[in-house]
Amino acid sequence: MIKHGLSFSEEPYGFFNPSHHWPLVHEADFRMIYASSVVVLFLMLLLAIAVRQSETRYDTVGYILGALLGLLVGTIYGMYLNQPHLVMTNQSWLLVVSMIAGSFVGLAVALKTHKWWIVPLTTSIQWMISGLLHFSLGTVFILITLSAIGLGIVAHRMSKQRTVQRLLDRNLHLSFDYQLDPSGEFLPETQAPTPKWLRRLVGEDYFRTLKSIRHSGNVDIRDRDMKHLAEFPELEILDLHNNRITGAGLHEISHLHKLKMLDLRDNQIENTGLLELRGMTELRDLNLSENKISDEGLAHLAPLIHLRILDLSDNALTGEGLWHLEGLRELQYLELSENKIVGPELSRLRGMSRLQYVDLRINPLTLFDFQQLIELKNLQTLDLSWTQLDDSQLKQLGDLSSLQNLSISGTDITDKAVLYLCKARGLQQLSINGTKITVAGAAQLQKELPECKIYR
Repeated sequence: MIKHGLSFSEEPYGFFNPSHHWPLVHEADFRMIYASSVVVLFLMLLLAIAVRQSETRYDTVGYILGALLGLLVGTIYGMYLNQPHLVMTNQSWLLVVSMIAGSFVGLAVALKTHKWWIVPLTTSIQWMISGLLHFSLGTVFILITLSAIGLGIVAHRMSKQRTVQRLLDRNLHLSFDYQLDPSGEFLPETQAPTPKWLRRLVGEDYFRTLKSIRHSGNVDIRDRDMKHLAEFPELEILDLHNNRITGAGLHEISHLHKLKMLDLRDNQIENTGLLELRGMTELRDLNLSENKISDEGLAHLAPLIHLRILDLSDNALTGEGLWHLEGLRELQYLELSENKIVGPELSRLRGMSRLQYVDLRINPLTLFDFQQLIELKNLQTLDLSWTQLDDSQLKQLGDLSSLQNLSISGTDITDKAVLYLCKARGLQQLSINGTKITVAGAAQLQKELPECKIYR
């Protein structure tokens, strides 16, 4: 997207449903429990049938293996056709029926083919038992440990799948690694590289990593909901604007050290809450507008040295804390509008040589002069509208040779300042609407700055 002359990529926002909070236990979890209970009961019934029909232990093993093999085939068939995400929904009972039917068919086939498999199975079991006797106790422990690790990985991935489903149920816009280009721009037509049949067989989330979560309105996310987001350490883009998040909620996501874009505007974040951001040193874009931040809180942003975009508008800043930001040498876009900045403290920005855009509108600026910004050699856009500027404060405007876009709308600037404005030869756009500059003054400006588009 374009922000005041600067180009920044942005994903499309999704739609949302603000009517409910994230439940502590998701409805899909209950469905999974119910379905699993039904399957377990039928497996117990099959086990009883297998034992009753057996004459030897080898028969019992064979019948149980047949039932389990049928269960596996039925599960794969049901998942392939009906349930790619492994999460139970209202339409997922066909999967349960398929699992149960597969078990019965497997047991029936085992009973009918008993004479064909009993001898090979008996021989195999006896060989395995003989081989196991040669294993050391340590080897057995290693095998058990490896099995436990494998099961733990599977359980963890299934837990993540359920969390993803929770996010989808909230109609949040999720983007995965294969849907983003290296700059983070969304690629809407991109398909997952993994074969579709394999994703349907074992689940989507074994082959993708969640990178971005966005929304386009108030979904009423609160501190207690933030723990769900903490499950995705690979997140790079997180949009939580217009909610009720405080420092307690930020603590839940403080370990998301790979975040590059974080939008927290219009929440309830105070100075102490910013402590939780200190470890997010990969951040490039941070929006903290419309919160409860004062000058003291800016100290907690000092470690974020890779920031390029920082929005601190509509807070309680006087400018006294701007010195904490002196180390943000990569900053290109700085939004400070709707605060209580008077002026002299802006000289603290002098080390930000890459700064291209500064928004100071709706601040007092009673002691502002352009000398405070003279070292910003790449400054292209400056918004001073709706401030208390007077004519004399524009005397050194011409010294900002890189300036291309200037707004002084809504100020008390008069024709006396036209002489100073004419010295800004690099201007391409100038907004003077709502000022006291007359038609004659505007005409003189247009004559002296023929390449400049003047808005009045």
